[in-house]
Amino acid sequence: MELELRNISMSYGRKRALDRVSFKLEPCFCGLLGPNGAGKSTLIKILTGGLTATEGEILCDGAPVARNLQKYLGNIGYMPQEQALYRDFTAFEYLDYMAALKGISRKERAERIEAVLRDVELYEERSGKLKTFSGGMRQRVMLAQALLGDPPLLILDEPMSGLDPGQRVRIRQLLRRHGQRSIVLMATHIVADVEASSDRVLLLSQGHLVGFDTLEALRRGGGTEGARSLEEIYVELCGDGATKNDTDKV
Repeated sequence: MELELRNISMSYGRKRALDRVSFKLEPCFCGLLGPNGAGKSTLIKILTGGLTATEGEILCDGAPVARNLQKYLGNIGYMPQEQALYRDFTAFEYLDYMAALKGISRKERAERIEAVLRDVELYEERSGKLKTFSGGMRQRVMLAQALLGDPPLLILDEPMSGLDPGQRVRIRQLLRRHGQRSIVLMATHIVADVEASSDRVLLLSQGHLVGFDTLEALRRGGGTEGARSLEEIYVELCGDGATKNDTDKV
């Protein structure tokens, strides 16, 4: 899959949330970074069909997605920031329900559900009710539902929230593997999670795309000698919006 955004803008009245954002992605693990209010959530809502851009267009494999929006949306695995779970379901029941919504046949569901539960290390807890799960466990269930069906476009909004350091490392490794065959776009405000594993980086600030390149190219940009850290680049490009919490290295 190839995903291209051309001059995407979004306005809420007089407020310009996104201003002529353009980029192109092929299979990779891409981190979307930006401080609060940078436009990350708006961009994700546009990419997942929750909002229609005021201006610009999205193309998938060279064709405008507006021509066949349902086909495009069917290629997306989406993990929202909010945990929208049926708490009285078991992990397996919830994923079985989500698999049915995605059109996965009953014959294939059990095998596919087992695979994603093993990916997020929750297979042994498959019969546990979601209301008994910790926040981090529920977060991994949300990731598992996004992975169902092996979508060519995976869009994740703050997927590391609530995970302990060991789990974060394992999930980053999992997403990097998926990025070898799919586009994985992970929105976050934690620089360390992007720097550790991402192939490419998108930097948003006040609705503008202020940086987009491979991690290595960004590190060696600006004519400096030696490699800069992504934290330094982030603070430089995002200015005062890059707060201490945004550069947390937990």
